[in-house]
Amino acid sequence: MAMPTRHAIYFALLIAVLGGTAIFGLREITKNSGQGVTVEAVVYPLKLVMSLNKTTYMLGETVTINLQLINISNSTVTLWFVTCALPGGWLRFNVYHASKGDLGSACSFYEPQAPMEVTLDPGSFLGQTWEWDQKVGIPTMGIDFHSVGAGNYNIIGFLEDLNTLNGSYIKMNLETPPIQISIG
Repeated sequence: MAMPTRHAIYFALLIAVLGGTAIFGLREITKNSGQGVTVEAVVYPLKLVMSLNKTTYMLGETVTINLQLINISNSTVTLWFVTCALPGGWLRFNVYHASKGDLGSACSFYEPQAPMEVTLDPGSFLGQTWEWDQKVGIPTMGIDFHSVGAGNYNIIGFLEDLNTLNGSYIKMNLETPPIQISIG
């Protein structure tokens, strides 16, 4: 039995949209119970998850940021990181003023180290917890770390320094959607 032309067009559009989603990755924001927020980005076979336990902070209060890089495939993946041999060098975050833009890095900078290979079995993950002291800067550009003021800020998590995935060179942009926080 042949599919009517109208249904075939809808089906083709659905496949194109879903196929594009699989190729370009998914970005999702999920509210947790209470005031916590989780965001994630997917570029198969990896998923980057960032979570905060709340979104409102007092000025100077430590902001805890949890990042996980998860193997969502059914097979083992091998990752090769070029310059940093620590998860804190790969799983990082940046802070942006909600209306003024980039404030610089909120993470400490690591000195280059030996490359490192990491193997993730299906469902396993790398994790990094950051305790952000509400200071930002770009020391390599002469902007020393300084405290942010009261206001609204966006935090994004990202994967950095990944050079090879399963033996093939890869340039992967894996970055979470922003979580907006209020500091006051």
